[in-house]
Amino acid sequence: MFKILTFPFHPEKGGFDDSLLDRFLLNKQLVSWKAEFFQEGGRSYWTVLLFCDPLAGGESPPPELDLNGPAKAFFHRLKEWRKSRAEKEGVPVFLVANNRELGEIARTMPQTLEALKTVKGFGAAKLEKYGKDILQLVQSFQERK
Repeated sequence: MFKILTFPFHPEKGGFDDSLLDRFLLNKQLVSWKAEFFQEGGRSYWTVLLFCDPLAGGESPPPELDLNGPAKAFFHRLKEWRKSRAEKEGVPVFLVANNRELGEIARTMPQTLEALKTVKGFGAAKLEKYGKDILQLVQSFQERK
């Protein structure tokens, strides 16, 4: 299946509201994507073409509903990191990591790259690009507990 989503830039938020994208991808496996930035009428937009497969089992609950207090707090910290990283790279947040991946990281608190590799969706490219940052976030979060 495919879907085209377009997101206007919100000057008051300083970014794009990608919550619709998160909700759409909640019960789907992203196969491939293409994003384009454009301007029309003085406004800026991202439009994203997504090719997805449905996940087995249908609708999934939001990852944070399945997390305890500390894991839920860490999930929200991971989402902040993801947003910052995506803005720095100029890409939509789901390209850094989707909510399901962040939920699994918050649940398992991986201590090594090998452990992080067991999170579905974290292959060699994501491990190389984001692995050390995520492990530092895990360590920092656990030291504060």
